[in-house]
Amino acid sequence: MNPQILNRESTAPRVPTWQQIEASGEHPALLGDERVVQVIDEAAIRNIVAEWDRDMRAPHFDGLLVDADHLSHDPAHSTEAKAWLVDAEIRDGELWGLLDWTDTGAEAVRGKRWKYFSTEYAAGDLEDLGAGPDGVRRVRPRKLAGLSLTNRPNNRGGRPITNRNQIPNPTSPIPNPMNKTALEKLGLAEGATDDEVNAALDALIARAGKADELEADTAAEEILNRHAKRIPEGQRDAWKAELLANREGAERLILTLPEAKEPAARPPVFNRATAKTPSSEHLTGGDEGDGAADEARAARISNRARELRGQGLTMTAAYIEAGRQLENEEKAKA
Repeated sequence: MNPQILNRESTAPRVPTWQQIEASGEHPALLGDERVVQVIDEAAIRNIVAEWDRDMRAPHFDGLLVDADHLSHDPAHSTEAKAWLVDAEIRDGELWGLLDWTDTGAEAVRGKRWKYFSTEYAAGDLEDLGAGPDGVRRVRPRKLAGLSLTNRPNNRGGRPITNRNQIPNPTSPIPNPMNKTALEKLGLAEGATDDEVNAALDALIARAGKADELEADTAAEEILNRHAKRIPEGQRDAWKAELLANREGAERLILTLPEAKEPAARPPVFNRATAKTPSSEHLTGGDEGDGAADEARAARISNRARELRGQGLTMTAAYIEAGRQLENEEKAKA
């Protein structure tokens, strides 16, 4: 088993709270039976945080156990946690950690039974920097292996664990960090729990989604009503689905469809001798020939589009392809 450096020192906690968990500088330590100097500089802290970030992304990461005086390594002692280290970052060049305190850990700190943190580094995670001017080997930690509460810190210079209102009673709810205005806008009182905030946000998102759906449905209906004469009979629902999927594209395609013309008004037939004989214009349909041709062409496109939809094409794609095919046929006949 590789020997480990057991440092003792650190900061002030709360539940959960950010604390300085290591002191920068050069600190003498024992690596097994060897005297070494730990170098806690910018590079060391940067490496420790980078390794921590990698560990956090690993599956089933539960945080790092924080015990008392590193006694969890001794089989004769309990592995009970005083806290769990759940995050780490650099603040003003120092190593800080987020501590999620257990009931016994919070009570012990509040009762002033522990005052400092002690970091722990595995021998395999130390960078050898060679001997210093005093001939003692200097090593730079690259990864945090453990953290403990202690009253005899090895690495001096860290902040003590303060005993102000940073450690709340473990039975008291942890106040939500959201500001009062944001909570009011969600309809929640100050001090709302995370579950209450999440429930309010879920409800807000659901309402927004329904509003978007209603707006899209209303817009589609307006377009269908505006171009009602262009929509082939029995295809309103299909075109509505196309508008909901791609409003601008579907409306552009609808505008290419011919409008259905109103049937020409016919004079009423009066069954009396004064009724006039219908003119040849009425018999032949006058200038309705072009309208009939447009309707016939629209019917051919509609029928062909129906066939293409049966082959898996969307309404929009089917009408575009049907129109293209008809145009090619007409050019071939010209």
